[in-house]
Order: sequence, then structure tokens, then C-alpha cells
Amino acid sequence: MKFSSFLFLFIFLSALPLASAETYRQFENINFIEVVTLEGFPSDSIDVNLTITDPKNIILVYYSPMTYNSVAKTFNYTLTNTSETGVYTRCVYASGNGINETACRDFFVTPSGKEQTSFLDNPMLLLLGLLGFLFLALGVYQGNYFFGFISSIMFLLGGVYTMIYGFNNEQTLYTQGVAITILGLSFILMIISSYEVWGGWGGGDDKDD
Repeated sequence: MKFSSFLFLFIFLSALPLASAETYRQFENINFIEVVTLEGFPSDSIDVNLTITDPKNIILVYYSPMTYNSVAKTFNYTLTNTSETGVYTRCVYASGNGINETACRDFFVTPSGKEQTSFLDNPMLLLLGLLGFLFLALGVYQGNYFFGFISSIMFLLGGVYTMIYGFNNEQTLYTQGVAITILGLSFILMIISSYEVWGGWGGGDDKDD
């Protein structure tokens, strides 16, 4: 077998970043684009198939052919089932001139479509939390319930954000439970501050007989 034939293949996954993991958003379609060459040249005579497993090791795509794009000279496949969050694995199988090659690579699906390894990687949740505590502290320090009302809005938005995106790429019953707790506390704070801001629902206008 010629050395050039052995090397005929395959620049697998050349369109993918090597420095950081691939991360996609949950419930969104993912279009995989692969560059596969035969002795250095793209060709529609190469058979390219794809297998994808989800984080529960369930096979979502089993040895399905990828579509050759004659204009871009790439092989494409669109994954439509991304309901699970976590680490997926895709394997590309290519064959041509009697040679078979396989390349596998992990990718991530998260609620936000971003890779997060720490609470500090979530600027939106940090901002909402800091603003909420800041306005709450101002309200307590100044005895101004209006700041408490604004604080409750910040916590409310934080609860909604947590309900949708979870914590650090985790969206489970536990993160939803935390979100519900935050929402409940924010509603309590909102009701109390609103009651005080508007004079006990008009009770402050009563006059002694």
C-alpha cells in the first residue's frame, strides 16, 4: 500500500475548533460540516457516514450518510434531536480506495449554548444577583421600600433565568427547585415592598375620628 494512499484521507473535523470544546444550545438544530479528502482532494466518491450518541449513550443517528456539498466541497449532516444536555459523541466513518478511517469527537449541548464550568462564567445571573442584593441593602439601609420593590424584580428575573438555563450547564429538578424558591422569595419581597410603598393599600389615608 502506498504511503500516499494511506494518507489519502481524511482531514476529519477540520472545521472544528481544537482549542475549546464544541458547545451548542439545547433544542436547536446542529449542522455538522466535515471536510474529507481523498489524497488531498475532496471527492463525492468518498462514502462518509455519521453516528451520534447522546449523554445517556442512546444512539440518535446510526451510520447515516452525510450529504456532499459540491459547491463548498464538504459533507454535511443536521442533527435535530438535542433535547438532552450534556456530552454527546459523534463518529465519522469514511471510506474510499479500499481504505476505511474513523474519527470520533465529543461535543456539548447546554441550555445556554455556552460552556460554563463555574458560577462566575454566568455574567447575567451574577449581574441580576448583585443588583438584587444591592437594591435590597439600599432599601434596608435607607428604610426605602421602593428599593426593595426594585430588588424583587431583579430576583424575579434571576429566578426566571435559572428556570430556563439552570446552573453551570445543569438543568435538572434541583436547579428548577432553586429557581422556584428564588421566584417565591421574590414574590414575597415584591408584595411586602409594594404594600409599604403604597401606604398599606391606601390605609395610610385613614384619619382618626
